[in-house]
Amino acid sequence: MNPTGYAAALFYALAYLAMTFTCLLVVVKVASDGRNLSIAELAGLHRRSPLLAMALMVGVFSLGGIPRRSDSPASSWFSLQPWRGDISYWC
Repeated sequence: MNPTGYAAALFYALAYLAMTFTCLLVVVKVASDGRNLSIAELAGLHRRSPLLAMALMVGVFSLGGIPRRSDSPASSWFSLQPWRGDISYWC
């Protein structure tokens, strides 16, 4: 793999890790007593804690790719290389 491939893979992994931990930390904060949290319990989170709601929204949307957030340039780079005829990032 060439240096550009390493940089793209590292960027993608760090962005994915950051968004996953963001979602995990919001869920841990909302369910602070250690119980299992259901989706219905997240209703009204934007009123109780707007900052947590915004963090969860950005994290979930980023992991889902809607709208394209920080992990998109790396994933787009990886997915478009075969169409450009460059498969050197696999070697």
